[in-house]
Amino acid sequence: MKIKKKDRSWKVGEKKTINITEKIKIELDDNEQASFVEKNGNYSYEVCKKNWGYYLSPSINKRMKDYNHKIYLTKDKSNKIFIMAVKSKKIQSFILYCKSENLKYKILKYK
Repeated sequence: MKIKKKDRSWKVGEKKTINITEKIKIELDDNEQASFVEKNGNYSYEVCKKNWGYYLSPSINKRMKDYNHKIYLTKDKSNKIFIMAVKSKKIQSFILYCKSENLKYKILKYK
């Protein structure tokens, strides 16, 4: 694995009012995983590199559910589709965000 520190920023969103800052680039070899945690360390999100591509998420019907996250698909006005992991306690904030960014959203149903 190689990690390169970055400090690059750009504006996104329908009105270009959201500033995104890229902090690192990670180069993974096959079967290596990068884990992401919040400052309080409670939540972890993983991406695992495989020789055929990537696992982009922990299992959505087990671990994401255990982490109290719901998975949504969103689509913008340019028909770009995104996968969102939304904290169960923050669904209302997520819906307000989608409305402000003119995103259509749909929760993934799973057992």
